[in-house]
Amino acid sequence: YRRSLFGSGLVNPPSRFLEDIPPQLMTTKGLWERETAPPLVSREKPTELIVGDQVYHNKFGSGIVVDCFPIRGDHEITVSFERMGVKKLLFSLAPLRKIEPDY
Repeated sequence: YRRSLFGSGLVNPPSRFLEDIPPQLMTTKGLWERETAPPLVSREKPTELIVGDQVYHNKFGSGIVVDCFPIRGDHEITVSFERMGVKKLLFSLAPLRKIEPDY
C-alpha cells in the first residue's frame, strides 16, 4: 500500500482491518501493478475558431478569440471576455459558440 506525502512515496503495511474480510472476497495486486487511465480523447473535429472570432460562453458571456494553438491533441483558446477578462480554455471542454458578427 503506497501513498505519497509531500512528494515522497511511502509504503505502508496493510491495515489490520483487512484481516476481518473473508479471503474469497479479496483480490490482490502486485506491488508495481497500476491501473492506467483511458487516453484522453478530444473532439474529432479540429477547432474552427481563429484569432478575431467573436464567441459566446455560457458562464463568461461574449468575447473575442485572441490566441489559439494546438496542445496535446486539443486546442488552447485564449479569449478576452467583455466582463470576465482574459481566460485560457481547452476547446474540447469549453462550451464556446461562435457568434457571426453583425455587419
